[in-house]
Amino acid sequence: MKQVFGLCVVATLISSCCNKVACPTISGLSVSFEGFNRQERDSIYLKGYAPGSDFDVATDSFFLATRSGFSYDDSTIMLESSSHWLIEVPANDDRQYRIGGYTVEKHRCSNGCGFRKGDEYETLSGYTLDGTAHNSTEVIIRKD
Repeated sequence: MKQVFGLCVVATLISSCCNKVACPTISGLSVSFEGFNRQERDSIYLKGYAPGSDFDVATDSFFLATRSGFSYDDSTIMLESSSHWLIEVPANDDRQYRIGGYTVEKHRCSNGCGFRKGDEYETLSGYTLDGTAHNSTEVIIRKD
C-alpha cells in the first residue's frame, strides 16, 4: 500500500511540473506598399475570398484607409491567412494582385514535460502572388 501511495505522490509531483503552453496559431501575412503616398494608399481596395473558391466567394472587403492593423510607417498591413486576397491598386495602373495558395510548416509546441510530445501546430511559411510561389510571409507591392 505504501508503494502504491508513493507512486501516486511521485506521479502527481511529475505531472504538476508539466506546465502546458498554448500552441501559437497560424500567423498572418504582412503586406507592404512601397513608393505610394498616403492618398494613393487610401484608394487601395482589398477583397477577401474563401480559400479554394478561385476568387469567386467573397468573404471581406475594405479600403486600405479603413482597415485597422497598420504598422511601421503606415504602409504595412497584416492580412489573415484564412482568406485569399485580391488587392486592387488604382495608383499602379489599376493593377490587381492575387494572393493565396498558402503553405504551412508543422511544429510541436512544448508541453512543459521532457518525456511527452507537445501538440502539433502550423505556421505560415509561404504564399502565391499572381500564380508565383514565394517562401516568405511578407508581400511587397511596389509602385511602378
